[in-house]
Amino acid sequence: MQHVITNSERSAAACPQKWLLRYGMGLRPKVRVRAMDLGTLVHAGLEGYFGAPEGLASVDPSLQGVQNRSLRDGLLAIQRVADDLQAQVAQSSVLSTLDPSTYLDSKQVSALIEDAKIAKSILRNYHHRWYQESQEWNVILNEKTLTANVVSPSGNKSKLTVFGGKVDLVVEINGRNFIVEHKTTTLSPDDWIEKNKRNPQTRSYAWLLQQNGINIDGVIYDIIQSKPPRTMEDLLENGLINTGKRLAKTTGLPYTTADIFLQVVEEIGLRNNNKIGSLDDVDWYRDTFQQLLKRDDGNFWFSRHIELFSDYEIHRTGKEIYYHATQIRQWREHTENFRKDLQDVPANKINQYAEEYLESDEADMFIRQSAMCYQYNRLCDYASLCLSHNAADIIGFSIITEQQGHTELDLAK
Repeated sequence: MQHVITNSERSAAACPQKWLLRYGMGLRPKVRVRAMDLGTLVHAGLEGYFGAPEGLASVDPSLQGVQNRSLRDGLLAIQRVADDLQAQVAQSSVLSTLDPSTYLDSKQVSALIEDAKIAKSILRNYHHRWYQESQEWNVILNEKTLTANVVSPSGNKSKLTVFGGKVDLVVEINGRNFIVEHKTTTLSPDDWIEKNKRNPQTRSYAWLLQQNGINIDGVIYDIIQSKPPRTMEDLLENGLINTGKRLAKTTGLPYTTADIFLQVVEEIGLRNNNKIGSLDDVDWYRDTFQQLLKRDDGNFWFSRHIELFSDYEIHRTGKEIYYHATQIRQWREHTENFRKDLQDVPANKINQYAEEYLESDEADMFIRQSAMCYQYNRLCDYASLCLSHNAADIIGFSIITEQQGHTELDLAK
């Protein structure tokens, strides 16, 4: 049986303890991360935007007035994913025992509905910003899972291990092929690029695509601000603009665009004639408008950054994949007995069994790399468990029993 490794597994392997918990033992956090849901919805919208999957409805009352097919298909895709996630509520409510990893409570449903609205707003703004430029793109692949046999430095293809990945988008522009990586972030695009430039993940995808007969010249990072600008209605309704400091976000500015800000100021000025609203600090409004204008012109909300690849970089990445595959396969052998014995452990004893394994000599080789505890601007999902190894903390995780455990890929069963 071939073993599949992915970029996510390679990334986890940078901390052996995290790899053990996530892939060796198959633990997955039960707690839903709202930012992950929003990212999923935006990605679904972009998948539909650049080539709608089959089966989408062509008519939706909420899309009246949306003439562009790409935008319409993207908005429909967002709604479909949101509906699928909400359907978990009805499905779970009929069960006598609820699994927190699949059940959505009322607060999560409300958040999901709000995130679907946000994702649609982001996609509409994305369309307005990039539609003309994107017309020059010839789409080659869209959200496609690919696999390739790992290749040794001597050029031999492994019969034991394949590398797999799901590529967001591959486009051809003026005879050159580019991977397009959609990235939602609360950071400014410049800050995101500074933290993520020379990302080995995209070079891994370039190697994978090359093995599948598609040569890649580089990557376009398609960076999307995950908090869309406040609308004029939001600012006026909540009275926030009169005391701008209450809206302070990035660089101490209201979280909106210069155009919307100006509309609000003009509206407040009109209301002043009727003794409603105030414009007490004229200098603040003037300076803020100029700073917002500068931020908008700097591609704060949407930005695209290009990196080119050399043949040597892609070749070297293939060697790195082989090295990681060899290491991970050895780790798999160390955890094989745990996963095999897990099949016979009663459900009410699984957490205790996992705790005993984490305290065993067999697990000692999987050391914690503390430098990896804080990544992507948040604490690792496994931080508390890798410190405690306590059954009480294991309750917060589900255990994936499949050998592969790569739920992010659309692999043939």
